[in-house]
Amino acid sequence: MSKKKKNVKNVNRQELSEEKTVIKQVKEKIKDLNREQTVFFLWLCSLRILPFIGAAGNFNFWKKNEIHQHLNAIINAIDIVAIYNDSNDNAYVASTRDAARNAARAHAQADNAARDAINDANDIVAKLTKASAASCATIAYAVTVAHYVAKYDTIFYYDTISTAIDTATTADFLTASKYPLKLYNIILEDISYIKENTYDKFNNDISLYGDVWNNFQKALSNIGCGYWSVLYKNILQNRFQIDKKALKLRLNIPQEIKDLGAKAVADYLEQMELSGSENLNEARIIILGEKGAGKTSLARRLVDPKAKMPEERESTEGVDITSFKLKDAYCNISEKDNTNVHIWDFAGHSITHAAHRCFLSERCIYIILYDGRTEGRNRLDYWLNHVRDYGGDSKIYVLANIKDDHKPNIEENYIRKHYTKHLCEFYYFSIKDDVGKLENFRFEITQHIVNDPAWGQNIPNNYFLAKEKLKSTFSDERDYITIDDFKQVVPEVSNEMLKALHSLGICLHYEEIDEFCTLVLSPKWITWGIYHIINWLKNIQEHYQLKISDFNKIFADSIVKYPMDKHHFLYRLLIKYELAYEDNNKGVLIIPQCLNKDQPEETYFPEFLKHERLFTRFDAKQKDDNTPMPFPPDIMPRIIVKRSTEASFEKSKVWRYGALLYFSPDTFAYIQQKDSVILLKVAGKERQHYHDMIRGTILDTIYSYTSFQENDPEIKYELIEHPDTMYPETSLKNLLAQKLPTFDDLGLNKTIDVQENARQYKIDNLTIIHAPIHGGSVTFDIDTTVSSYNHYSTVLKNRLDELTQLLESSREVDIKELTAASKCLSECKSREQSNKMKKLRTALGKVRDQLADEESTLHKTVKTIKNGTKLAQDFIEVYKSFSILNGW
Repeated sequence: MSKKKKNVKNVNRQELSEEKTVIKQVKEKIKDLNREQTVFFLWLCSLRILPFIGAAGNFNFWKKNEIHQHLNAIINAIDIVAIYNDSNDNAYVASTRDAARNAARAHAQADNAARDAINDANDIVAKLTKASAASCATIAYAVTVAHYVAKYDTIFYYDTISTAIDTATTADFLTASKYPLKLYNIILEDISYIKENTYDKFNNDISLYGDVWNNFQKALSNIGCGYWSVLYKNILQNRFQIDKKALKLRLNIPQEIKDLGAKAVADYLEQMELSGSENLNEARIIILGEKGAGKTSLARRLVDPKAKMPEERESTEGVDITSFKLKDAYCNISEKDNTNVHIWDFAGHSITHAAHRCFLSERCIYIILYDGRTEGRNRLDYWLNHVRDYGGDSKIYVLANIKDDHKPNIEENYIRKHYTKHLCEFYYFSIKDDVGKLENFRFEITQHIVNDPAWGQNIPNNYFLAKEKLKSTFSDERDYITIDDFKQVVPEVSNEMLKALHSLGICLHYEEIDEFCTLVLSPKWITWGIYHIINWLKNIQEHYQLKISDFNKIFADSIVKYPMDKHHFLYRLLIKYELAYEDNNKGVLIIPQCLNKDQPEETYFPEFLKHERLFTRFDAKQKDDNTPMPFPPDIMPRIIVKRSTEASFEKSKVWRYGALLYFSPDTFAYIQQKDSVILLKVAGKERQHYHDMIRGTILDTIYSYTSFQENDPEIKYELIEHPDTMYPETSLKNLLAQKLPTFDDLGLNKTIDVQENARQYKIDNLTIIHAPIHGGSVTFDIDTTVSSYNHYSTVLKNRLDELTQLLESSREVDIKELTAASKCLSECKSREQSNKMKKLRTALGKVRDQLADEESTLHKTVKTIKNGTKLAQDFIEVYKSFSILNGW
């Protein structure tokens, strides 16, 4: 070895030793910070590491079409942490949880790219991609810890904070060339300054980042996000002083704009700074419920409490939209805040419910009209889930329309428990007869609009003026206009403005079908058109297949409103909204929601032979009590639409609740959905690949519903070596994480081939955040810690129950402590139940101590029973993992 190389190696060893020493000091000093200081440190650490995301001068480690969403998730996560001291605890806990989840997804994709880069011949590319992944991991860790710090009175998460620091220094190490930043030394100084409250001493020398900073700026500029480049430069130069007004503005951007990604948010903020802002002053009330519940009556009387009641035969077809000014119901507001309140009364026909998701949205008030005489709790749950899936955290009013002396019995406590975010309120009165109660109800709703910050959101002044010009120019006389018409009214229109106005529901513009140059001014025009198509197809067409020529028949009585030149536009909208797919082989449009509910006869179905199939089960369950919850009613039709290429195969068969799909002549899949279960079977030569594709489609569809972003489905796989035996995915992942080739599951009395099942089902631990640390790796599970808890809890309970059964015939030992511990495991569903966790720790500790004590009666008795020693040893090993997981 040359003297030069030897010197370099010695320098690296010295730097690594220095780093370890400083990081050890950092981990100790963190414990001196209080809760507020800890959260501020997490925010500061996230900002310190942020430039490393763009270390390569690009964001190519994310999928091209997801860059802006992932970047916005990272930016939003940092901002969420920053508001800790000015936030309501409950709201903060919820926002940090969601931010952590989104940041974890952003990291997961970056980490996948980092793994792929390991095989890249270009070592620099690999290092920079790893650095970007480590940077994303740091921010995901930071916001996750902020979530737990806010949620609990005491900070138990020093190890996780340390992991965040480790990942931060990893990024620094990987990008270090001749002059490393030595971020760990700066972080050590930061802790001291935070403790001493001497923020003016923070190191803000941008030049220390070298090329990393320049590349970060370049990466942002190349994707049109120069706004963020300037913002973070200013924050650094101002020694990390938080501009609370600007922070609040960023966090209060309408969710519809945030969903468009980092560039759209940046454009929106820039426009507000350039042109000023105005209150959006548009609010929406959406009324849902069964046909005949009184929705039309309520809509009319919300506008005018003394309005004439509709005739019995009157029924909404599609949606009716009526409006009133807020001041009409609540006089104590200024003219400036006199919001336009729009009431959407949706049709109650069940066949049209699948189309609701195209028009329901967040930032609305939902009223669920309930008729307790004909509906049970399940039907009320149906509508509540409808709002949860499509309406975000919107406020819900449940109104029981009393039509006689019978008062519906609504389980209010159950609803409040399962739909916490929606702050549900309950009202009982007759829409027809109780005018006084109706006026009070109307006043309560208008009060909510006045006081809820979501309705006080500002939009850029030029967007507001565009909205007003459109309204005054076209009034209510036009349902749609062309792009050229729009430009005549608003010459300064840009693509960014069109996207924003579309997202806010002011005028709808569909870029994907831009050849029609159509801007829709009236959402009612679309909803009525789509509902009319669906109802016509369901009631008239026997084969449930739609041709473009059928539109002439469908709109024969409304040709002026729906002229022939707009038929193709509506045709394409059905496909865009995932309500239909085009079968190119037959030249027809298929709307799965309108198909027969019954499965075709299985006479010509292929066989899914045991040992030659992959079989997966998805169970929808409530997270808090593990009870079944139904999948949304349109989930299977959407899955079919997403797999439309295979659905169009000549051998394929589709029905309302399932499909037989052919990937190729010798590879096929069967999907079936019923209430809270989806079954997937795949067979054939390419079954692994096809199973992986369909599983991804199913999960993508499931997670597109808000309710399943909080209630993960339970996934089970049929064991390859044990057909008809389903095994939880979480358990397989945990066994895989332990690098076990096989596992003897005594509860099943079967040996599981962990590696073969993982290979066949393509299972790995990608849901766990991995951050490479100088050749090694650390893991922290943001999304699966609960699953790990459930896995170990289940295994421990199985071992206790098996031990109890073995000892039941023995007179020498008292088994009450075993049954007590088993009961505690059943009752304690999560680590968040602090009182039950204390009891559980005590109960399990007693059993563990007795089994480990060679002089105890329990130990001696177990030792004499066949399989007793193995069960006891297994319990103790699992107990160790369980105790580490819970920080005992």
